[in-house]
Amino acid sequence: MTQDEVSSILSEHNAYLNDQLNQVESFAPVKRWLNGKWSKMTQPKSAVTRWDTGVSENLLKYVGSKSVESPKDFVSKDIRIDSLCILYSVIHLIRT
Repeated sequence: MTQDEVSSILSEHNAYLNDQLNQVESFAPVKRWLNGKWSKMTQPKSAVTRWDTGVSENLLKYVGSKSVESPKDFVSKDIRIDSLCILYSVIHLIRT
């Protein structure tokens, strides 16, 4: 392969990449997750700031505390990340 052929291939590829980059601003993804059985589903309004779960705050606190509780004889050096995520979510839900 000659140097001219290499330069030509690189130029074509760079032109292709630049063209793709220029199309980014006009790209609109297809919302495939709302097709078929989900077609009647809608996205929640951005104005929703407090979700009405239909569950009392005390029950949410109880569920949150029990979800991260471990048996008294359980010893662990590692904190389970999923338990922390659940606790954070419950606390966030209660505070908002």
